[in-house]
Amino acid sequence: MSNPSHFFSCDWGTTTFRLRLVEMDSLRVAAERESTQGARELTAGLPAGAGAIDRARVFERTLVEHVLAMPMAESVIAAGAQVIVSGMASSSIGWRELPYAPLPFAVDGSQTRAERLTIVFANRQLPVLLVSGVASDSEMMRGEETQVIGLLAAADREHVAQNGLMILPGTHSKHVRVRQGAIAGLRTFMTGELYDVLCRHSVLRFTTDAGADAFDAEAFIEGVRAAKATGLAGSLFQVRTRGVLRGIAATANRSFLGGLLIGAELNEVVADETFPVLLAAAGPVASSYQLAAEELGLNRRLELVGADELKGAVIAGHRQLLERWQ
Repeated sequence: MSNPSHFFSCDWGTTTFRLRLVEMDSLRVAAERESTQGARELTAGLPAGAGAIDRARVFERTLVEHVLAMPMAESVIAAGAQVIVSGMASSSIGWRELPYAPLPFAVDGSQTRAERLTIVFANRQLPVLLVSGVASDSEMMRGEETQVIGLLAAADREHVAQNGLMILPGTHSKHVRVRQGAIAGLRTFMTGELYDVLCRHSVLRFTTDAGADAFDAEAFIEGVRAAKATGLAGSLFQVRTRGVLRGIAATANRSFLGGLLIGAELNEVVADETFPVLLAAAGPVASSYQLAAEELGLNRRLELVGADELKGAVIAGHRQLLERWQ
């Protein structure tokens, strides 16, 4: 196979679709597209009785439409550019379901489970590498493993790859334990989803402001401390009593709830004080986790991934996988 100058990097999530045209050598993004055409939306739009072939056609058509909408698409396809797809496209609601790779899973990507596909359209061929996720007996992830591969490919991350923990915050926050160059363990914390559900659909919604963006650092730290002192389940109702009995503003209570949830998540890390912790987050999310880590005495072990490095992690992981699957 030739060595094309570009590749298409596709991160196909449950609710979002991201496609980037990337220079192979420099990893510079030449063009990108993003839409809400996640795996769930595409699958939900299928008619009743639709089978795997119908689903595959919808995913193929969607991908081709986005690829062809990019500048340079025709020329890079003609030159042999491939598409690599990770995330939910390889799940039961995706393009084609692939089995998970088991743990331990080498962070160089050598144990990745993937399948080569070819989309034929207008007398042309578009080669696709569809990548699956990883799983233990009780945990699983699709998409984040590519981010892990990309982040740990950097030379200055070797100490984390040998003995470290990676935290990938999100709707379902992932804690990825790495030992001797392989993912050895995995835990999922539903921190982001719990935050949303509790603010919108529980009794706590009456004392939180679902539309507020303001952050109250003092209230957040109080939440972190409460989670450490009495645990998550024993502290959640304080979000309501703080508002009803003490008249604390809903915006502050919302920050208190965030502190409870992130504090409870990071309490699981504090017990072991030997290995470095790599936080793969940016912006307000990173600031919140850093603040909680400082309160819990975890900050001396915490290493933060830079915003640019984080943005390019999936792309770097995709390139590494393409090189291994040449």
